[in-house]
Amino acid sequence: MDNFAEISPSVRGLPQMVIESINRCDVDIRKELFGSILLAGGTASMQQLKERLEKDLLEVESPQAARVKVLASGNATERRFRFAVV
Repeated sequence: MDNFAEISPSVRGLPQMVIESINRCDVDIRKELFGSILLAGGTASMQQLKERLEKDLLEVESPQAARVKVLASGNATERRFRFAVV
């Protein structure tokens, strides 16, 4: 598979889903949301997920003035059991 996106354009990656979610929020708070992305749950325990998500969000269409900051526990085991209160 040379380019999966061409084969299945309806499949979105995590960075695209994060950006779409933030863009559905009020324009006034989007910059703050890009600066406080929290990884939680079992998938957050994947090695290097935090670093890769930050890198991908900076490369994709995040607002130029927005500072991208992804937060996650340093301990992969601890990440599995954390949850966010919204």
